[in-house]
Formats: sequence, C-alpha cells, structure tokens
Amino acid sequence: MATTVDFSPDSLTTLFDDARAREIPLAIYRPSDLSVVPTPVIFNHGYDKHREINAHSYLDYGYLCRTLADAGYYVISIRHDLDSDPLLSMEKPYKINRMSYWEKGEQNILFVIDSLKKLYPHFNWEKLALIGHSNGGDMVMLTITNHPDLAFKVVSLDHRRMPIPRTIHPNILSLRGCDYPADAGVLPNLMEQKEYGIKIISMPDVRHSDFGLQGTDLQHSMISDIVLQFMR
Repeated sequence: MATTVDFSPDSLTTLFDDARAREIPLAIYRPSDLSVVPTPVIFNHGYDKHREINAHSYLDYGYLCRTLADAGYYVISIRHDLDSDPLLSMEKPYKINRMSYWEKGEQNILFVIDSLKKLYPHFNWEKLALIGHSNGGDMVMLTITNHPDLAFKVVSLDHRRMPIPRTIHPNILSLRGCDYPADAGVLPNLMEQKEYGIKIISMPDVRHSDFGLQGTDLQHSMISDIVLQFMR
C-alpha cells in the first residue's frame, strides 16, 4: 500500500449551480509559483459507492493532483457524487443505464469551468486538461464528445464504458489497467490510434483500483510520470 505522505489539497470550496439547485464541492491544488500563468486541470474521480463506503473519492488522487500542481498546473478535483444522489446503476447495458449519471458529471464539469473562467480569466484556458478515472473517465469522454473544443489535453485512467471519440483534437491519452477490459468499441484500434494520435498505454502491473488509494507509491509514481510527460 502507499505510504501516508500528505497529499491533501490546498483548499476545499463549494460552488452552487442555481439552475440545478446543486452543490459542487471542489478540492484545489495550487502551484507553488503563481508568478507563472497556470494551466488548469479538471480532475474527475472514480465511483466508490458514495453513500456506503467513501463520500470523499475526489480526494483519493492527491498523489497525481499534487504532482501536477508541483509542475505548475492549477488542479481542481470535482466531487461528483453527493449523498442525495442515486447510486450508480450496475445493470447492463451500462452505456444506457449510466448515461444520466455521466450527463450529471458533464454538467458539473461545464459549470465548474465556466465559473472558474470568471474568477481566473488570466489562466491558460486554451490549454485546459481534463483527467478522469473509471466512471470519471466516462464522464470526461462524454464531455469531449459533446464539446470537442473544450479541452487541449484529455487523460483517461482506465475508464471502461464510454467510447473514446475518434478525433485529433483534443489530444487523448488512456492508461489501461491489467485486470478489467474495456467494453467493445471503447478503445480505438491500432489504425485509429495512428490516424488520430490517440495514445493507449497498457500498465500490466497496475490494477483498476490501483489508480486510486489502493495503489502503491511505485505505481502512483509511474502513473504520475506518464501523465506529466503527456501533459508537457
């Protein structure tokens, strides 16, 4: 298991979407050098049965969020699952039964970006990056499918249900764990990867849950290094 290094966010805050009467909690990881215009990163956590196990999944990826912040990125991790939300459907077909959940996430992402653009118009929004693990990655793929000009870089950490859009822009990376395959059609084939510049990297020693709290320091270091290299 990972050691108890403090990867706590610099601050916690909450936005409120009046149109949906919905709170959107955020964890903020700030770069130490704010004299350089930061590039924003929106992080989207995986699903963890929010009412039964862990209501704070958006804090489980501090190792990666802090690595990016230390490299000069301004990282915002969204809490997508509130205690009042229905639980995620575990019934097939997932793409149909989970779509409303992903659409909620898409609305959260768009609202957070719009709100932060007003607060921090000087940020490098043209280079905005979206990152998501598992169900959060499904939300990200839906978002960029519907809004292809929203982000410059997109990273999926072993999402499995929502197809990666076959497109050159934004630039897409997907890290794949070793224990669960993606659904048919989610990942581009080799010809599509070459045509659209989509990077698919298999991680034979990293399981699906290792992208979160279950991972070791070594696994987290490997994940962070690959993501950071792609972001640059």
